[in-house]
Amino acid sequence: GRFQAYQGVGTHEAMFQPPCLADNVSILQGILDRIANPDRPVISVEEATPPEERLLQLQEAYRELSAELLLLQQQELRE
Repeated sequence: GRFQAYQGVGTHEAMFQPPCLADNVSILQGILDRIANPDRPVISVEEATPPEERLLQLQEAYRELSAELLLLQQQELRE
């Protein structure tokens, strides 16, 4: 009887790929947790990761992925 819309992170094609994956997994885990434990309170804004900290996390993930991609490209050039 109830409908709840959730805003995912990223484009439709990128939702389940880094760096969007972690945020969308958290959203889905929260939904499933509320279904399994309807009496448990929903996470409060105070408990959520601050946007500035999340941005730093995403920037770090981007740097790591960029470095990994560079290594893969270098390996392909050697082969």
